[in-house]
Amino acid sequence: KLHWEKTKEKAEDKEAIMDHPARYALVELVNIHDAGLEFEGIHRVVFNAPSDHLFQSMKDWFASRGIVLTTATCGSVQDAIKAAEQSTPEAHKLAYATPAGPGVLTVTKPTKNLETATLQEFLDAYLADNKGSKIDYVHGVNATAT
Repeated sequence: KLHWEKTKEKAEDKEAIMDHPARYALVELVNIHDAGLEFEGIHRVVFNAPSDHLFQSMKDWFASRGIVLTTATCGSVQDAIKAAEQSTPEAHKLAYATPAGPGVLTVTKPTKNLETATLQEFLDAYLADNKGSKIDYVHGVNATAT
């Protein structure tokens, strides 16, 4: 849109510009409810952040905002994912995996509407305070197992 607005503004012939290709946009409409489409979550992989430190920082960060964070270990990554699927607007549940094993975080009375926003707000603050830590965004559960 911005490109079109700039092109239109620079045009000498204001009538002829209306046929310029920049006026049109290509749009693809997709039925996201189509069973043929598979959506995979975007997982956050945090590097150079010991699990104990990361989780304690997370608990402290949420507590400073009056939000309770609890953790529970799970027997398998699949169990953690199933537990996270029970998320509600009142209690966001997020599956995690560490070298010690998988689990689920529960954020009670979150201030954000989406689980990803709840997590990302903390991660942004954590990375700002822990310069040696890094984050990578990967698609699919299999990519997090390596």
